[in-house]
Amino acid sequence: MKELYIIGEPQPLDADDIRELEREAGMELPPDYAAFLRQYGYGNVNELLLIDPPDTDFVEANFGAHLEFWDLNAEQMLLVKDSLSIGSTVDGDILTIWRDPERSFVVLPRHSDHLLVYGNFQSLLAYYADRYAFTDDPYFDTSYLFEMEYISFVKDNELQKDRFDKAYAAFLEKIPYDHIFNPGKQPKYVLQRIGGWVYFDVIGKSAVRIKYQQPFREEAEKIMHFIRETA
Repeated sequence: MKELYIIGEPQPLDADDIRELEREAGMELPPDYAAFLRQYGYGNVNELLLIDPPDTDFVEANFGAHLEFWDLNAEQMLLVKDSLSIGSTVDGDILTIWRDPERSFVVLPRHSDHLLVYGNFQSLLAYYADRYAFTDDPYFDTSYLFEMEYISFVKDNELQKDRFDKAYAAFLEKIPYDHIFNPGKQPKYVLQRIGGWVYFDVIGKSAVRIKYQQPFREEAEKIMHFIRETA
């Protein structure tokens, strides 16, 4: 997988942050996972893989009474209850770290009863990069101080395709962008000056999503105003 393109201004964790996480978890974090947090912090990869703050209680609180979902032996039952959740996928897979050096990263799949086991974090990332086909164009989208806005092109249950097309054409003509993901499909235009992106639903023509970071709210509001006014 290529190096991740970074959208926005992330908040990487420093050495003190890592030590505090390890203190709270009661375990040392795997080296390449800690290195990822030191480089990127929390956020998502291609809006498909969510990297959240580690949580010692998530699995037990949410699945403790339903561990029969997965094919677990007695030892695995104890390990999963004591695991550290670190994120999830858009399909509902739960990403965990186990207190077992032989099985550092274990995925609790949403649609299978068989666990997925990886020896390091990069192997886990590579699996999902291949599964979701973002190997050639991966990005990291920080969740630090982010906001999301939604501009609908549906009124009175009617799809306003003409207004959508007009706003989209005006955006392409007037608004410079830094990078584009999914060109020709459902394009996402990266605007680093707002710490985020503008996503056009060109298939359904029902909406535009704008993600930005709070320090860049003023610039983001200009973009949103432009889209609404040109529609």
